[in-house]
Amino acid sequence: MECWRGRVALITAASVGIGAAIANRGGSSLFEKGGIVVVGCARDVEKLKSMAAECLGAGHSGVLLPFKCDLTSEEEITSMFSAIAAQQKAVDVCINNADVAHPEPLLSGRTGGWRNMLDHGRSSHA
Repeated sequence: MECWRGRVALITAASVGIGAAIANRGGSSLFEKGGIVVVGCARDVEKLKSMAAECLGAGHSGVLLPFKCDLTSEEEITSMFSAIAAQQKAVDVCINNADVAHPEPLLSGRTGGWRNMLDHGRSSHA
């Protein structure tokens, strides 16, 4: 893991679920123990700040940098990448975990919900 020390990983939707687990919700994340700088972005930046404090208090060698970003907003995405470029120079790993879901049954649901999920997935990979 030494080769990853100081590298930058961006994790989208890092405040809950899989994104939070990867970003180190429980203190056992490979990223945090490996000394990687994790930029966690989410709409709820307060959860990320709390996670960052937990990581700091646990003495991990990595760093969790919270960043508020709504991935449905091109302006916020552009602003986030500009800030990362200015502060960290580059992103070495991107875990695009963000998604949108609608409780539409596959066979009997309205196609609008499915179209929104698919369209959102394409636009959030920018």
